[in-house]
Amino acid sequence: MNRITIAGLLAAVLAVPAGAAGFYLSKSPPPLPCFAAASGAYRMTDSAVANVTVHIDNSAPSPSLRLQVVDDPAIADFVVVDDNDGADACVATDATRTVRIDPAAQVPDMTIALSHAQSDFKLADTGNAGIKIYVKSATFSEQDAAALYAAIWKNSRRAVPGARVAARRAAQ
Repeated sequence: MNRITIAGLLAAVLAVPAGAAGFYLSKSPPPLPCFAAASGAYRMTDSAVANVTVHIDNSAPSPSLRLQVVDDPAIADFVVVDDNDGADACVATDATRTVRIDPAAQVPDMTIALSHAQSDFKLADTGNAGIKIYVKSATFSEQDAAALYAAIWKNSRRAVPGARVAARRAAQ
C-alpha cells in the first residue's frame, strides 16, 4: 500500500469514533424515571426544587418511616418491578409530583430509615415501622423506590383527612 492509502485509512479509523462520540455527547439525557400510582404520578428529580425532599438516614432517632428491603415480593407492602420497558410510564403534567433524595438536607419533608435487616425494625418508634419494599428494577434503585413510597405515603396522608371531613359533611 502506498502512503496516501494508509493515511486515508488512518483518518477513517480516527474519524468514526470521534463522530460517534460527538453524536453520543450531543444527545439530551433521558428523562428521570416516573412512577404512576393510584394517587398520581411521581417523578424522580435531581433539581434543587422538588415537591417532596427525602433524606435517607438509618441512624435517625425518629424517622418518618422505617422501610425494610425484602427479597420476596409476596411479603412486601410496596413492589417496584420493571425491565426498563416504558420506564417513563407516566405523562408529565402539572399534577406530577417531583421527588428528590437529598443526603445533605437540613430540613427534608421526610426522613426515612432503609435497611435489609429485620433486626433494624424491632423498635417501633413510629407508627409506620417495618414497612417492607421489594425492588427489582432497571430504572429505580432501592433508595429511589423508598423515596417514591415515602412521597406516595405523604401524599395519601394529606389527601385522606380532607376526604373524611368532606364525607362527614355530606352525611350530616
